[in-house]
Amino acid sequence: YKINNSSQEPSAGGLSYDSYHICDSTSVSSNNNDDDSINPGETIGMDVKIYNSGSSVAKGINVKVSSESEYITFTSDTADFEDISAQRYKTYYGTKAWFNNYDGFDDDCLPFEFTVSESCPINTVIPITVTMTDSYDNVWTDSFDINVVKPDINLVLDNYAISDTK
Repeated sequence: YKINNSSQEPSAGGLSYDSYHICDSTSVSSNNNDDDSINPGETIGMDVKIYNSGSSVAKGINVKVSSESEYITFTSDTADFEDISAQRYKTYYGTKAWFNNYDGFDDDCLPFEFTVSESCPINTVIPITVTMTDSYDNVWTDSFDINVVKPDINLVLDNYAISDTK
């Protein structure tokens, strides 16, 4: 929904959350297992895709993610998405937002980061709130859920021996 606390003209008809992408690679944290899922004890990089459903450019967009869950702590929760063209999607990469009209994401530069508590139970659903503010102080809020799942563990043996005593 939209909360309009401004007497100025809005720069867009509406901003909304579209999708998210996570990265749990060891480049984010050595505690991660790179299984493309959210597990207890991991530090997760995340990006969100924002959609401007309005008929004009949304100017100076700032995005903040948050959660009231006791099981995650955000270490990076705010990103400047700059302007979002009318009827377009945008994600954030590195230090500069850029237009993205497809489903691709880049794991190297995700603007949001959170740590999942090691005590988080498996199959916990964690609500995430996305707050989008434009340069006119118009505010849009949306939300989505993330799921904490058990790690996908693959056992690899580097060396083994077979002993046959018969």
